[in-house]
Formats: sequence, structure tokens, C-alpha cells
Amino acid sequence: MRKLIVVLLLLTTSLFSVAKNKHKKKPPAGPQIMSVSVYHTACYGRCPTYKIEVNKDGLATFTGIRFTPDSGVFTKNLGNATAKEIIEPFLIARIDTFPDRYQSRVQDLPGIVLTITFSDSVKTISNANFGPPLLGRLRIKLDSILGPKRNEAGIILLDESWHKQAGDH
Repeated sequence: MRKLIVVLLLLTTSLFSVAKNKHKKKPPAGPQIMSVSVYHTACYGRCPTYKIEVNKDGLATFTGIRFTPDSGVFTKNLGNATAKEIIEPFLIARIDTFPDRYQSRVQDLPGIVLTITFSDSVKTISNANFGPPLLGRLRIKLDSILGPKRNEAGIILLDESWHKQAGDH
């Protein structure tokens, strides 16, 4: 009788651990993401135009193009852990299966272009701001590396951890 109870307990424990591990989201096996970037396009007004890119090794690049307080190219080392935290949700979301373009519903809004560079291909999603909310959350995650400082117009300012690499654009 004891053996039967021990066997049942072991079987129950192993079933729970298998069920628990089954629900953890893991990135699918396949091509690795080498970098992710978000490009904020221009609008008919004074919308800031800039690009943020994060490489898998932790190097982040900000390129201020127009109407940004900090123009030019700036870099910052985020570290591998932070880069993984930013890039992994793109893998989990299976970003490679999303459409390449979403229809813009408002002509004057700046566009959002997400570019994901895989080890064997490049995926570009235009007008991502008109796609599913998940794309907005991924964009916000990328934008968050700029820092919390903002000017009086609400435009994000780079903090002192960014290093200027090239002049104005």
C-alpha cells in the first residue's frame, strides 16, 4: 500500500511539473534576432523624427534626425541582460508572422517603422502604430531606453549615459 501511495505521489508531482513548464512562454527555436529598431517618421508639423536601435550585444544607438533636442548619432551600452529583455518579446510574439504594413488611418500622424534583423533575414513593419496593441508595447519598450527626462514640449531628452558619435543630421 505504501508503495502505491509513493508511486501516486511521484506521478502527481511529475504531472504538475510538466503542466507548469508547458505554460512558460519560450522563444521558438530558429533564426536569432540580431537587432531591433524603431523609426519615428515625420509628420506635417514638428513631430520628432528619430531612430532607436538595440543590438543583441547590448549596444543601443539613437539617431536624432529632425525636431529632436539631441540631433546626431548617440550610443549607449545597455548590457546583455537589458538587450535580451528588449529583444526576447519580439521572438515570443513571433514578430516574423506579422504583416509588413498596416493601413494608416490618419494622414498627419507620424509613422512607426519597426525593423527586426534576424540572423538570416530582415523584417520591416510599416505603420506599426496602426497594428495590434502588442506592437505599441514593443515600441514603448524600445523608446523607454532613452530615459525619463523630457523637455517642456514633452519630447524625450537623452541622459548623460549616451555618448555622441556623429554630428547633426
